[in-house]
Amino acid sequence: MNAVQGDFHQSPLPGAGFDVLVAAFCLYHSQRPRDVIAEVAHCLAPGGRAVLATKSIDSYHEIDQLMCDTDLDPRATTRPELYEASHSGDATDIVATGLDVEAVIHREHTFRANDFFHLASYAATIPKY
Repeated sequence: MNAVQGDFHQSPLPGAGFDVLVAAFCLYHSQRPRDVIAEVAHCLAPGGRAVLATKSIDSYHEIDQLMCDTDLDPRATTRPELYEASHSGDATDIVATGLDVEAVIHREHTFRANDFFHLASYAATIPKY
């Protein structure tokens, strides 16, 4: 098995070549998530399946509040969410534009930081901050 990295708007993968394709926590990084789904569909072999995972639109609500409360980013709650283009609330509709949706599973996620420095290190990887 080989791993391939590339732009999900113009995948380097061959068309109709994969039985399974995983796209985890990436659709919300695109302002055109329907285009990404079309590219995923293009890469799947007939009968192939895609496994997609995303977060809810308010996934960073607690982190936003912590960023404000600790003065790491006093304006964190005023900025747009990362997930406005795609989130778990609209993912089914977006995916259905190019793929058949077999199942949707919702899970609640809680962020946990060991200390202030752990929070700051994690937040530094998030484009919103």
